[in-house]
Amino acid sequence: MNIGFAPYGGYWRQLRKIFILELLSAKRVQSYKSIREEEVRNLIESISSSPGVPINFSKKIFSLTSTITSRATFGKKCKDQDEFITVMGETIKLAGGFGVPDIFPSLKFLHSISAVKPALERIHQRVDTILDDIVNEHKTKKKATVINSDKSSQQEDLVDVLLRVQDSGDLEFPITANNLKAVILVCLEDIHCFEENDDILG
Repeated sequence: MNIGFAPYGGYWRQLRKIFILELLSAKRVQSYKSIREEEVRNLIESISSSPGVPINFSKKIFSLTSTITSRATFGKKCKDQDEFITVMGETIKLAGGFGVPDIFPSLKFLHSISAVKPALERIHQRVDTILDDIVNEHKTKKKATVINSDKSSQQEDLVDVLLRVQDSGDLEFPITANNLKAVILVCLEDIHCFEENDDILG
């Protein structure tokens, strides 16, 4: 589910419609106003509570952006965020490492005996488990909301919106579980970038 790389056609038009009407509409952006205000207020309180103490303002801004992104996407700070950051770090190390198959890419058997491939497969499984946990958590929350008939008090985050669109049955091209996980993965990668910059500045 990537509007940037999807070929032009019916699928692309559907993605564009979902993004414009559901994810990037003025109403949707406005619905996150309380999150932005609360996190900015927390930032101001954090700064004012430490008078005379040097503050790394860039680090605090990155942290603020990371938290707002996480809450808008998942409704709260993602409980699997630290695990995901660890996994991403392992992926970067593997990608930057030396491997014999990189020198002889045409020799397919080298990929089979290399230690890199099994390591990447394990990372893929761990990431897939994290994404499944996020989706299942939102599905459980959605069922509880329906049972309690308290929809008005529930603020939809990005995952909630995609699940609602998926269940609507009005789509020419259905949103698959992999589509959902791809969007969540992009958001987690953005949060990871904020955290990584936070560590560099720290």
